[in-house]
Amino acid sequence: MNRAARRRAQKAGISPEIIAEVSKQLEHDITDTVFRNVLALIIIYLHDKRGWKQKSLHGLVLHLKEQLNENIDQGWYGIEDVHKTLKEELDIEIDTI
Repeated sequence: MNRAARRRAQKAGISPEIIAEVSKQLEHDITDTVFRNVLALIIIYLHDKRGWKQKSLHGLVLHLKEQLNENIDQGWYGIEDVHKTLKEELDIEIDTI
């Protein structure tokens, strides 16, 4: 939010704390939506092109949810750590895809 927008919000009686909370919730919602959409595309690919069956796909989804909830959301490690591991171990750079 730029300075002019902050000023307008302040004149409207919206506190910086409310703005920060709404921004944080919006970021979370966007991230969640993107994650779900990309996961759906990956599942379709693995099923259609690689022959993964329902049981394996359910296991993958469960594993990803656990990783996201337990490790990243709890702050044990960040998505940057995952990107670094992909680069070091598999020579895949997510940022260049």
